[in-house]
Amino acid sequence: MKVFGFGDSILKGAVLTDGPTLKYSLLQAGFLEQVCSGKGLELANHARFGSTITTGRSIFDRFFHTVGEGDVVVFEFGGNDCDFPWAKIGADADYPKEPFTPMDGFLSEYAEMIRLCRERGARPVMMSLPPLVADRFYRHVTRELDPAGKENVLRWMSGRTDFISNWHERYNLAVFSLGRKLDVPVVDITTPFLLRPDYFDFICRDGIHPNEKGHEIMAERLREAECLA
Repeated sequence: MKVFGFGDSILKGAVLTDGPTLKYSLLQAGFLEQVCSGKGLELANHARFGSTITTGRSIFDRFFHTVGEGDVVVFEFGGNDCDFPWAKIGADADYPKEPFTPMDGFLSEYAEMIRLCRERGARPVMMSLPPLVADRFYRHVTRELDPAGKENVLRWMSGRTDFISNWHERYNLAVFSLGRKLDVPVVDITTPFLLRPDYFDFICRDGIHPNEKGHEIMAERLREAECLA
């Protein structure tokens, strides 16, 4: 059995390094690598930084021929799909509230990849999303905007930085709902963070990427789920 990963930078193991400049790096072992290594499983992690479900589908199509019967395919999407073009919003506070991937398209692409996996005899596994730290995320996405642009983004958010975390949770709930509908296991990595009063200490300063300790939380939850057996 081989494990395949398709998703974004969280599945890839990207973290924001400490320092005065914005710089991302890959952990030597992100949560999926930690679990597969501990179980002696071969892993092909095709996750990519910035991937939406649309980008992920193109990568999935490129590598799907290598997936075989009995393999496990781990999906982790949604964090970029629910995101918005912040520079455009900074220039226009009346910009439409339409994320990069509309919900209908997000669900249909996700369902199709799951269907193809099952048709091949592979076992799909879905990951939920880690929680977002709204104030950090707002500062991160507006860091290069002038004061007027920052104010436009805040106006667009109706004056509440938790607007985006609510939108983020909408896509997270859709992942759980799709998993129930299609009878696909969803590994809940959201709850282990939220059960900790200090969960934000496990999220990078961009407000969205789990840090190295956050990956340890996700690895432990994935082990407990026992879906890579």
